[in-house]
Amino acid sequence: MADEAATERDGESADRAAPDTLDGVWDDAWSRLEAAVHRRQHPYRTCVVATSGDDGVDARTVVLRGADRATGTLRFHSDRRSAKLAHLLQDRRIALVFYGDGVQVRARGIATVHAADEGADAAWAATSAMSRRCYLTSAAPGTPSESPTSGLPEELSMLRPPLELTAAGRDAFAVIAVRVHSLDWLHLAARGQCRAGFSREGDRWMSTWMVP
Repeated sequence: MADEAATERDGESADRAAPDTLDGVWDDAWSRLEAAVHRRQHPYRTCVVATSGDDGVDARTVVLRGADRATGTLRFHSDRRSAKLAHLLQDRRIALVFYGDGVQVRARGIATVHAADEGADAAWAATSAMSRRCYLTSAAPGTPSESPTSGLPEELSMLRPPLELTAAGRDAFAVIAVRVHSLDWLHLAARGQCRAGFSREGDRWMSTWMVP
């Protein structure tokens, strides 16, 4: 459950009426996720992703790149050399947490890594030069360094590199698709919180109200 400080911090902005039906809650959750894919300033544009492996549990912030309510799928991009990819090779279970405007959405599911298929190729083709630059570091994310470093070669230290100089980053690029199997929605408000849960059973979604 979100802590009391979060409720107080949001104050009046969170104290708006919550949907009064489970269908309304479902629509609210997915509408927020879908909007975040296309709006850079949307609070759900970035989310916390948690994975686990032999070295324990870890969490980090990623950018939401896709949300499909019809299939119950979320997508984000990652460096294939990162620790989260190593985790997902050990355990495909994954959790994502979104928060903004007084509403928290938590999603749990099973991740599939797309690195060398048409879907990944299409995602790479649609990725800007600035975003591609993230995959051009000379060493894997998290590699120790003796001094502060971006990890980028000098010729790519410019703010906006030409697209043709970013092609080599494709080898490190991957798309993570998460088939969501449970969704937890929590509305924070000073007058009382409201919570609902959704779980996938085959091709159907079951829903219920819950105590916050």
